[in-house]
Amino acid sequence: MSREKEFELQVTVLLDAMNREIRQARFGKCLAISAEIETFFTDLPNLDPGCLARIRALARRNADCLEAAAQGLRAGRRRLTEIAAAGRADTYDRKGARQTLPVETMGRRL
Repeated sequence: MSREKEFELQVTVLLDAMNREIRQARFGKCLAISAEIETFFTDLPNLDPGCLARIRALARRNADCLEAAAQGLRAGRRRLTEIAAAGRADTYDRKGARQTLPVETMGRRL
């Protein structure tokens, strides 16, 4: 296997691992993987355009997933603010029965 192919494989494995962590919301692990990916940056200028394009596409995929996660977190935060402003929250138990929880109970559940 050529040095370039080996390089691409190593970076691809790391980018795929980061994608799995993002999808599982294990963002702390992404920091370690990111640091490992950064060690490859010095070799990037020496790669052919096709290899760079494939790596860029994987990095873009991860960036898109992170942006989607951030949007979801912002939406969740907005929803919790709305619930807190209402002073109560309606929820359902395992049997489907509706329950109204006071907001102070919500903090313990979340």
